[in-house]
Amino acid sequence: MNLDKAITAITYKPNKSLKLPFLVLLISSTYISTTSAHNISVGYSQLTQYVNVLDQSIQVKPVGTSIAVSFDLAEQWQVSIDYQQHQNDENYQNNADVSVDLSTVGAGISYFTDDFSYSLYYSKSNDDFSVISQQNSQNKQVEEDQSSLISASVDYAWGEQQWFYNASLTLLYNKFDNNTLISKQNFDQQHQRMFLEKFNQQNNGNYTMLSSGASAAYMWSLSNDKVIILGSMLSWSYQLSGDSQANNDSTMRVRNSSTRNSTSRVNTGTRTAGQINNTLNGDDNYGQLVIYTAYDLTSTLSLDVDFTKNVATQNNEQSWSVGLSYSF
Repeated sequence: MNLDKAITAITYKPNKSLKLPFLVLLISSTYISTTSAHNISVGYSQLTQYVNVLDQSIQVKPVGTSIAVSFDLAEQWQVSIDYQQHQNDENYQNNADVSVDLSTVGAGISYFTDDFSYSLYYSKSNDDFSVISQQNSQNKQVEEDQSSLISASVDYAWGEQQWFYNASLTLLYNKFDNNTLISKQNFDQQHQRMFLEKFNQQNNGNYTMLSSGASAAYMWSLSNDKVIILGSMLSWSYQLSGDSQANNDSTMRVRNSSTRNSTSRVNTGTRTAGQINNTLNGDDNYGQLVIYTAYDLTSTLSLDVDFTKNVATQNNEQSWSVGLSYSF
């Protein structure tokens, strides 16, 4: 791909996929006892991102860390805060330098009653992205994206012996703003000199999505304090309204990560399917499959690993993450 020509030809369209930040990561990890009032989690994950320039697709894999803390305000109320940072610098075919820097901060509150839970979550994300030609650093595309997200979800959890299940429904609203700068150095034949062309575009929009999902987990008890959990979750998201970019043929980025958020404080280890709504892609409707396992190192410390893959999307997006959670 000739990057100099590609950057000149780019016409930006705001893509909803750029703006959907990752939801609560590592808030209530795996097996949490009903007597554990608070939880702190740290994680390391790798995401998937595609940058489409004309008919070429550049894949990068940002990696980063996260931290999340949740506290019980009362017997039925829980609040949480989380922060994530992912970065990647990619040398694409000795032709271009691709850089990604994404950060997200969020907060949520949940209410528990019997087998049901109700949650509200809010987050803000900053997403910086650049493609710079190695032949001429004046030829580049730089984007700055900001988004604000709010979601409301309801979950139902139940269990039978060693099996535990969760079903959920989430309504999500996202508002985004984009600023794109494209510069290209050209030669003026008439005046026999070089000159720099710059294009600055600003775009904004919003969309609403509905997500439903279900998860199942099986728990092996090794001792009074230790268990192993193996589970999976399948969710489906549908765009109700807003800016649709499913057929965006310009710059489109795809990110994907998995969550370890459980809105059930019983010993289920199930994931919240309604809050798995964290895939970034260009499709209006898409699914996501998560497979995860967790192991209790002690009565208060647990380790978990998960793998996520998108279903019915334009690209083969997938990600993985590892987390450590401490309950106190």
